[in-house]
Amino acid sequence: MKYAIYDFDGTLLQASTVPFILQQWKASSFPKSTYHKINRAIIFRYVLMKLKVFGIRYDDFRYWAMGKVGQLFATITIDQLSQFLDDLFIASKSLLHKKVVKQISKDKQEGFHTILLSGNFDVFLERYRVLGFDDILGTQLFDHQAKVFKTITILSADQKVSAILKKFPAIQWDKTKAFSDSYSDIELLNIVKEAICVTPDKRLLKVAKANQWRVIL
Repeated sequence: MKYAIYDFDGTLLQASTVPFILQQWKASSFPKSTYHKINRAIIFRYVLMKLKVFGIRYDDFRYWAMGKVGQLFATITIDQLSQFLDDLFIASKSLLHKKVVKQISKDKQEGFHTILLSGNFDVFLERYRVLGFDDILGTQLFDHQAKVFKTITILSADQKVSAILKKFPAIQWDKTKAFSDSYSDIELLNIVKEAICVTPDKRLLKVAKANQWRVIL
């Protein structure tokens, strides 16, 4: 079987998810006290990262911030969260990379098994299955009792290959391609037959040029 693996943030969605979610939450009718507390904490750590205090890496900051968003989700009911994520999906449609959306459809027509692979929450990513994804691999938000995990384990970039192998142990990398915007996904991009860089960051663009990888802008 042929596989086509797609990243989410910055690849399919041309935006950073955490600020996007917080913006939508701020515009909602949900109580704002917890939102303000979490938003301040995220901004404070972001400033520390930019000032290079305590050696906070960008990827580590992103995973930590996503975990804080999970804490925010825990303050509302499952029904409220479902509606919020539905609204979030609708609001995100204008931010989807049109070329990538078309590529997903093309890959399906050409017989690829399409996978959306991201550190984002699986319950949110499921909304994008309608674009043609066969499988969704993301961060689990709920435990077996349908409650938000007290400690959320984010699916990080260095765990993506392991996550794929766990789900598809018989995958043939020489029949697989992957789409990403970030150098943090370099392990996955190096192992697949075809690496496609979508609006790549500077570090990934340099690698893409050196390896003559396809670039989608």
